[in-house]
Amino acid sequence: MEGRRAAPDARGPSHRRALHDRRVPPALPRRGGARLAGGVAAGTLARATSGNARERRTNGQEMRVDTSTTAVAADGDAGSAANVAQVFQALALAGGDGLVFRRRRAGGWQDLSWSAFAAEVGEIGAANLAFGLGAGDVVCVLARTRPEWLAADLGAVTCGMVCAGIYPTEPADKVAYVLNDCGARVVFVDDAEQVEKLKAARGKCPKVEAVVVIESTAMPPGDPWFISLAEWRRAGRELIKTRPAVLATAAASAGPTTPAILIYTSGTTGPPKGAIITHGNIAYQLAHAPAVIGLQAGWRRPSFLPLCHVAERLFTYMAMAGGMISCFVDGPTELLAAMPELRPHFMLAVPRVYEKLHAQATAWLAAQPEDVQAEIRQAERRALEAVQLDAAGQLSEAAAAAWRQDQDGPLRTLRAAIGLDRVAMLMSGGARFPVALGQWLHAIGARVDDIYGMTECGTIALNQDHRTTPGLVGRPFSHGEVTLGAEGEILVRGPHVFAGYLNLPDKTADAFQGDWFRTGDVGRFDEAGRLVLLDRIKDIIISSSGKNITPSEVEGALKAASPLIADAVAVGDGRNYVTALIMIDAALAQQTLAARGEQYESFAQLAAAESTRTLVAEAVEEANRHLSRAEGVKAFRIIPRQLSPTDEAMTPTLKLKRRVLIDTYSDLVEDMYPAFRKA
Repeated sequence: MEGRRAAPDARGPSHRRALHDRRVPPALPRRGGARLAGGVAAGTLARATSGNARERRTNGQEMRVDTSTTAVAADGDAGSAANVAQVFQALALAGGDGLVFRRRRAGGWQDLSWSAFAAEVGEIGAANLAFGLGAGDVVCVLARTRPEWLAADLGAVTCGMVCAGIYPTEPADKVAYVLNDCGARVVFVDDAEQVEKLKAARGKCPKVEAVVVIESTAMPPGDPWFISLAEWRRAGRELIKTRPAVLATAAASAGPTTPAILIYTSGTTGPPKGAIITHGNIAYQLAHAPAVIGLQAGWRRPSFLPLCHVAERLFTYMAMAGGMISCFVDGPTELLAAMPELRPHFMLAVPRVYEKLHAQATAWLAAQPEDVQAEIRQAERRALEAVQLDAAGQLSEAAAAAWRQDQDGPLRTLRAAIGLDRVAMLMSGGARFPVALGQWLHAIGARVDDIYGMTECGTIALNQDHRTTPGLVGRPFSHGEVTLGAEGEILVRGPHVFAGYLNLPDKTADAFQGDWFRTGDVGRFDEAGRLVLLDRIKDIIISSSGKNITPSEVEGALKAASPLIADAVAVGDGRNYVTALIMIDAALAQQTLAARGEQYESFAQLAAAESTRTLVAEAVEEANRHLSRAEGVKAFRIIPRQLSPTDEAMTPTLKLKRRVLIDTYSDLVEDMYPAFRKA
């Protein structure tokens, strides 16, 4: 998707000084830089918008979709919005002085009203215009998950610009890659760490004309390339005073097919790709998904996953559209500490976060008096038995009543210890959810629904049937179509499907089969019409004997066998048996071995300890009891380093990069296979 680039502005940096001098330019000059409004978007958007209206059948119901207005009518109900600005303006007007966000500070929680947030969004949007940005120009945000992130995002999008997020854990060279790929002209950063990255990347990013710094303490002195957010907003207020209609005029520049945001896929292989998400894509999902999911006004939810990831971005938008309150905490670690005081009604997280909550519950319970421990453990056992009976359709009314009584009694105490005592809905996405963990959460009264989605098409399916079939992601959302193609590949189409990949016409073409988006996932439909996710096509292991093995089945069995196994990667493509690289839960391993009188000073020592290997070997043996002979793990190696989102082998959303990990630890892999056995 090669885009046309306008010539650089020969006037140089004089336009920037207007902000420093607190003067507003009398006009909004059209300047050079990357714009996604015409050249870049045109070819790709043709696919998304060809045929403004078409008939389709979803769940037996005729639905007419008009992508020219993003209006959807089904059984007489309609919802429409031409762009994100219309959605946001309506929400802000209705919200008024009501609460939209909370943010955890050292001294407690800071509240933010709709009116205050809308003012910030407007001021940032106006400042962008005062700086010379216009429709299709790209703004980037490199910051932690916080209200200012969304203000910068919506300040750009509601004025017809495009916003791209960058993971705050990315190093300077990867930051430079994204900035150059999208041609960003302005970057918002939050703290000194991100300021230093921009300094390091400065010589590699000639198109970046200004860096807006959110935290005043992080402002570098005497460098006009950096501008404080306070100064930026002040320029926006001045422009609004002199030209009250400037925001409305800018908002009108965007239609349903106009690019709104760029989501860079973290990617488990290769460099990230910028997925172009249009105003119509977003508005369409906001009109449908919240009601289908069952989000309720007034619910509180933690916001802690990276906002540059499609899941957190989309669900934060949905929360705003549904009248919920998003409570910002600084990442998964702070989330665990904040949960007992936050007590959310709803939470979206990756499986690893729920594993940490389980570990936190286990540690809390171990610290309680013996009589309390005994009461809760007995209730857990009874509840887990009830889950098994319920899954088999054999739960009697008396047993169900006893289960509810346990959930309202001792298990409520356990839920309160980890902040889940008033939760109404939990969701997990991004990776397969461990069956045993799902059973435990269901047992204690904090059931988790699996949601299946992708960067390129948002929400696809939701499992609200509360069963424990591995890979079950439920029924497809009615606002899109899902079918299976060759090799069982899951295909999706509808107004929520993205426009294409920025600057990558070949990959965009490869991503579609006709007007169906190819997810790259292998799946099947069960007898009830529910979608079951099997694995990624490219990850399927084909052994040297030609046997197809689904690695996620193997990895899921390993993680289900013991909480000591935090994650695993199955290996075996072209080999004659399956092996695994194991990532252990360091805290749990330390705790387990300390109880036996063993102490280790470093993670490397812990991972190399014979006692650790014995524990993992027992878990592997247990996992193999649930796997076929071809799937059984014949050997394993423990990854000798504790991985984090900053590692090359892990994505910022805590998913292991299979190929990177196998390549990085190729010596461990080869050690599990005699050379002559490799195909």
